[in-house]
Amino acid sequence: MHKEQLLATILASEKSSEIFVQKLNELNQNLSVSINSLSAEMREISKANWRILNHLETRKAEREYEGKMFHLVTTVMEDLEDLVSISSEFPEYALVRANAWNEMFVSLKFGLEKFAQMEDSRKYDRARKVFSDLENLIISLSECTTKKDVKALDKSLATHQLSLHKVANLKTTIKNEKSRLSTVNKKLEQHRKKKPRPPNLSGLDKSYQKDIDKANLWILECKDKVKHFWHYPKEIKELISESNTLLEANSKLHTKMRYHRKNRPWFSRPKRELWKKEWDEMEGEYNRKKSELNQIQNTIQRLSTENKIIYEREKNSISSSPHRKGMVTRWKKKQKSAEKDLQRLKNLEAQAEERKVELLSNHEIELEKHRKKSSELKKTIKEIGKNIEVAESNIKLEEVESKDALLESAHFLPSAYLAME
Repeated sequence: MHKEQLLATILASEKSSEIFVQKLNELNQNLSVSINSLSAEMREISKANWRILNHLETRKAEREYEGKMFHLVTTVMEDLEDLVSISSEFPEYALVRANAWNEMFVSLKFGLEKFAQMEDSRKYDRARKVFSDLENLIISLSECTTKKDVKALDKSLATHQLSLHKVANLKTTIKNEKSRLSTVNKKLEQHRKKKPRPPNLSGLDKSYQKDIDKANLWILECKDKVKHFWHYPKEIKELISESNTLLEANSKLHTKMRYHRKNRPWFSRPKRELWKKEWDEMEGEYNRKKSELNQIQNTIQRLSTENKIIYEREKNSISSSPHRKGMVTRWKKKQKSAEKDLQRLKNLEAQAEERKVELLSNHEIELEKHRKKSSELKKTIKEIGKNIEVAESNIKLEEVESKDALLESAHFLPSAYLAME
């Protein structure tokens, strides 16, 4: 009757179910901690086994070992008293816990023989009584319960404990992921502050074109000077050509006059007069051309002097003076120096452009690395956030599963646990 009333009370309202699950979770968590703690002690004792006893060096170590064993027996004895007190009303629950102790002893090979060598026989007697009471309790409870009910309760409690363990692990995972998320966020913030700055191109933005244009103009001027001192002025060359023409004409006229003089008539008056007339004409023309030639040669002489040119009047030829040759050499050197300066400026301009391209290229590479790293950190943050969401969703599912498992076996559980506020 009590069980039916309890089940009706639990299922009556959602609030009662939540209180029930909360209280039962607390009790089972405390029980789980107690059993896990004792299980750890038993594992420690079992691992030591007789090998530890054979290597104990002092009586103090032996007493510590015996104390741990006897503490375990005392804990089991106290738990058996609680199980006996509830076994009449909740035999299934008491049997599940008693079986848990027995299975633990069997798995760890923790038997009565371990107490046989103790000097204090009272401890051995108490241990024997505990093992006997546990065995008798299991036998008596097995007789008044069905295997189906015990198995169902054991499965429900195991499911509940597994869910609690999973929830604890998931909460640990969330805590670790949030810590990791905080670390990655800090890294991303620091990474953003380290974004590569654009390179300083102020020293490379200088324009060399103005200097290059000046150098080109200076080279052209040097070439003009070389040409000026290397080649004779056109006016002088034309005058030389004209004077040569006059010289040639006067030479022919002079030859003609000599021939005309040899053919001078002596007897015929008309012939003499005609010869005289012809002679006067030739002589006048010769003197006129000679005067014109003198004027031209004087002009050539003047121009040659002005242009530092040597003029040989007798040969009617010109040649460069040492000064003019020196000027050619000097301006050629200036031209060569100007060409070197021009090449140097072009090299500086090319080097500046190459350096600028290199700096911009390196900056682009660094930016790409920075963007890639930022993308990786953002991807990691997104993955961590997704992991946290999945873990929180799984916690809700595990809590629902744990609650359902306990509700299925609520009628097997002690009411005293549910009545605690």
